[in-house]
Amino acid sequence: MKRKVIKQGNGTLTITLPKGWTKKVGLTGNSEVDVEDMDNGLAIRTRGASSKKKMHLELESNNQIYLNQILSNIYLSGYDEVDITLLDSKSIAHINKALDNLLGYQIIEQTKNICHIKDISPVTEEQFPTLLRRTFLLVKSMFSALLDDLNNSRLDNMESVREISKTVHKFVYYCRRTITKKHLFEDYESTRMYMLLNRLLTTCHSINYVYDSLSERKKIKIGKECADYAKKAYDYYNLFYDLYYSRKLKDLPRLSIIKHEMLHEKMPEMIKKNSEDNIIIHYIADIVRETAKNGGILFTLKEGKS
Repeated sequence: MKRKVIKQGNGTLTITLPKGWTKKVGLTGNSEVDVEDMDNGLAIRTRGASSKKKMHLELESNNQIYLNQILSNIYLSGYDEVDITLLDSKSIAHINKALDNLLGYQIIEQTKNICHIKDISPVTEEQFPTLLRRTFLLVKSMFSALLDDLNNSRLDNMESVREISKTVHKFVYYCRRTITKKHLFEDYESTRMYMLLNRLLTTCHSINYVYDSLSERKKIKIGKECADYAKKAYDYYNLFYDLYYSRKLKDLPRLSIIKHEMLHEKMPEMIKKNSEDNIIIHYIADIVRETAKNGGILFTLKEGKS
C-alpha cells in the first residue's frame, strides 16, 4: 500500500500507519515500535503490543495424516490460539499425537465438542541460532549412529535414532515458525533459511528411510563399498556444517567437486552392480544432493544472522 510522506516543521518526514494494522496489533498513541533499516526499505515491528493470531477449525476427519498436516500448517503460519470443533470423542487422542512435533502448542481447555489450543511457549528470536545449530548437530549424531550400524551390519542404534528424529522435527518446525513470526531475515534470506531447514529435515528423513529398508531385510549384511559411500556422505555433511559456521567461502568449490564425484561418478558405478544395497545408496545420495543444494545459501545469508 502507498502512504503519503508528510514534512514536519523541523524538516522531519513522517508517515501514518494503516488504521487496520494498528488495531490488529494493539497499537495506541503511546505505543513504541522498532524501526529497522532493511537496505531497500524500513521494517516496522511492534514492541510489546498484543498481536495474537487466532482461528477456528472444524474437523472433517480423524485421519492422523490429515490432522498432522492441518495442525502443522496452522503452527507454521504463526497462529497462537486455535479452537477446534471435534468430530467425535476419538478426536482428542489424534490431536494430541499431532501436537507432539509442535513445540509450545498445548490443549489448555476442553469441552465435549471443542478443544482450545494455545501456544504456551511463545517464540523468541534469541533461541533461533541455538536451535539451528542443535538441529545440525542432532542430524550429525543420527548420521554417525547410522554409520556405526552400517559398519557392523546391525540395527542397534535404530530406536535411539528414531527418538532423535522426533526432536529434529520439533526444532525445525519451531525455527520455521520463528522465521514467520519474528521476521528475522529479509524476504529473500527468509526463503533461503526456510529451505535450509527443510533440507536438514529431509536428511533426517533419509536416515530413517535407510533404517526402514534395513529393518525389512531377513539378514542384515552391508557391503563395504556401501558403508564407505555412507562415510563419504557423512564427511560431506560435516564439510557443509563447518563451512556454514566458518563462512570460509573460498572452500565452497569443494562442495561442488565432491558432489560431482559422489553423484556422477561413484554412484552410477555402484548402482550398475545391482546389489541389495542399491536402495541404501539411493537414500545416501539424496543426503548428498540435499546438502549440496545448500551451498548457495552461504552467499546470500548475512554474517551474524545464523
